[in-house]
Amino acid sequence: MKRLSNSEPDTEDSDEYKENSHAVQAHLSIAQSVIQRMATNSASCKAWCIALVSAIMVVVADKGKGQYTFIGIIPTILFLVLDAYYLSLERRFREAYNLFIKKLHKGNLVAADLYAISPSGEAFRKFFSSVWSFSIWPFYLTLLVTLFVVKTLVVTPVPNTAVHQAEPAISVIQQGHSDSLRREPLKTSGKNP
Repeated sequence: MKRLSNSEPDTEDSDEYKENSHAVQAHLSIAQSVIQRMATNSASCKAWCIALVSAIMVVVADKGKGQYTFIGIIPTILFLVLDAYYLSLERRFREAYNLFIKKLHKGNLVAADLYAISPSGEAFRKFFSSVWSFSIWPFYLTLLVTLFVVKTLVVTPVPNTAVHQAEPAISVIQQGHSDSLRREPLKTSGKNP
């Protein structure tokens, strides 16, 4: 292919990709959007976890059934795992992004690098390092501690015999009150209707 002018670089004939190449820019923007999506998913996990566990705590407190507080542990653990997974994916995509940039600056970039976006690094190692991340364990540990506090504060009411004895007394008082209403003559203004 022949160049039309000397002012335009001929990126079509070159095997070397530069920063201003449309393919490089498209690859970088796609990688950035994938990283952003993983960060958004991680934040959504935290929001959904707070909503579900709060709803469970409200129902437990409303019903006075403290023994059911531990149901909130299930979504907390599930969202912890999911959040750590998204964080590990985000870190792996960032690592792949940084490797791509290094290859770009060194001039080692090939076409296969442009058309494949995949996370790099070891999945299990990144996952377990993500669990111990400062954005994961303090959040979910605080939520678990809150569940235990709610469990201790919401005391399941124990049936009390004094309460059961008071109920008939109340009904006797109510009956006596209604009897006294029936016995008293109705007071009128003095005019006969």
